[in-house]
Amino acid sequence: GLAAPRDAALWLFAKDAVKLGSVPEGAVVADFAAGGRRLGLFAKELAGGIRPRSAAQARSVTESCLRANSAADSGDGPMRRKKRVAVLGGAFDPVHVDHVRLARECLEWNMADEVRFVVAPDVRWDKRTVAGAEDRLEMVRLATEGMENVVVSREEIDAGEYRGSLRMLERLVRNDPGNEYALVVGSDSYPRIPSWRDQTEGWKPNGEELLRRFSLMVWPRPGAEMPDPVAHREKGYAPLILPPQKAWTTASPVSSTRVRELLGRGESADALLPPAVAAYIARKGLYRTSSR
Repeated sequence: GLAAPRDAALWLFAKDAVKLGSVPEGAVVADFAAGGRRLGLFAKELAGGIRPRSAAQARSVTESCLRANSAADSGDGPMRRKKRVAVLGGAFDPVHVDHVRLARECLEWNMADEVRFVVAPDVRWDKRTVAGAEDRLEMVRLATEGMENVVVSREEIDAGEYRGSLRMLERLVRNDPGNEYALVVGSDSYPRIPSWRDQTEGWKPNGEELLRRFSLMVWPRPGAEMPDPVAHREKGYAPLILPPQKAWTTASPVSSTRVRELLGRGESADALLPPAVAAYIARKGLYRTSSR
């Protein structure tokens, strides 16, 4: 339903790129919605610095993408594509329906090949968890049971300490360097990322380093604007991966805090929880009060 930008070559380039799987559709839709300038930057990046000036050139570039993707699919050649893993890190205290929806849409919209839930340990300097780590891990497993290409990781729990998102991503890279990792964040968290830090290294923020080294998948949250991908890249940051524009108008207010508040008052939070998680919470008697 989006009109083609004036540069027909870029329009053709992006359409072919999506068909060939060279880039997620969500990134293209966001660029189309911006009306051309971002699309030009996007196409330039995808083409390795070559901005197509004609339909013939666009076809040539996308045919090269096709050959590279064929090599990636077969595991041959220097252009073998890494698996993109969308990383959802957090306390998941508890995991709720929006966490599950986000994971499903990341895969359905081809934004990632795999979604990995990384559950935080109990000891965190930035927040106090209510349910224990093993309970939170089990709830995520129950919530995602049967979902293809969704992995639940206990790496942070086993590490025994919380050192923030950058160190978590570095640990993932060390343990499995064959993947490309992108951190999933909400649009409400995005402006605060430059001030993120690892308390074990003092008060100096490391958020800027995270932004330069790792791509972000930013999802809309109520009352928070989505970031501008052009302004983001102009700061020297790694590319943003944004969902289709239709997702920008469907930001949900569901949060783990809201779930705990309801349960702490003795009210039902079943509408906000996957059924298996709601059953687990009831069986274990979790969150009956707002604090331990």
